[in-house]
Amino acid sequence: MKALIIITFMLQTFNLFAQNIPSQVSQQVSLIRSGRSAEFRALSQAISRSPDAVLRALAPYRTDTLDRVRQWTYEQYHQILLENERPQAMRREVVSLLIEGIADPSHFVRNACVNFLMECNRQDFTPQAQARFSELFNSGAWFSRDLILLAGFIGDASIRATLEDLASSPDPAHRRLLWHVNLALARMGNENAMNWCLMQIERIGINDDVTFDLLPGLVYTRQRSAIDFLISVLNSDEALCTSTNPDMEVPILCGYRVMEYLAPIAALFSEKLVFIALTVWL
Repeated sequence: MKALIIITFMLQTFNLFAQNIPSQVSQQVSLIRSGRSAEFRALSQAISRSPDAVLRALAPYRTDTLDRVRQWTYEQYHQILLENERPQAMRREVVSLLIEGIADPSHFVRNACVNFLMECNRQDFTPQAQARFSELFNSGAWFSRDLILLAGFIGDASIRATLEDLASSPDPAHRRLLWHVNLALARMGNENAMNWCLMQIERIGINDDVTFDLLPGLVYTRQRSAIDFLISVLNSDEALCTSTNPDMEVPILCGYRVMEYLAPIAALFSEKLVFIALTVWL
């Protein structure tokens, strides 16, 4: 009997807490409307205890007339994703909501949603979510470097034609995206695009700028030829990079930085990378 009373009390407390969430959300939106900032992580407890109720309470504000309100709403979606133990179904629901943000009128909101989506796992995108993303991407309403890399990561087949059109477009705005377009195509298995990326790096040569700005893109592709190229840089005994100490810049091997890039994906190519890490760098 005592246990039943405790359980009943806990359920009542939880229900009252969930019922209060719309009021919490409304209070934060009122702060934003008045020109002030919402309280940092004001919904953290609600997101942790009752994310379903938070999603329901946020729903009306995703189409609010104020850009700041909409951006804050998508930021709360992102906070829900940051909880590692979320059920897959909830993660997928939030990902679908963030994809809708790609069509937002504000480029600030769109870019924020793209950045949030780039933190997600491939399995968070249902076939329906992939199709919706492809629809928005293929509409050609806007492109950015991160949006293009996200397209390559999602890898829906219908995106390929749009990326190929971008790669051959004479539009100066599209030419500025050429490196990222080819990276995305390479990620999707386009060998010509992968070779083009490698040729650009070989043409310039390895240096600090290339190591910082271009080599991470090769890791993104997950292609064997890109990894082999990075391993060749790792094995090189030429000191083509410089130390980060501004008071005493000295030539150093670029392999130190390459190892940092390769570490997150070492398991995918473990038989080769582990051997090199043990024999060359330890």
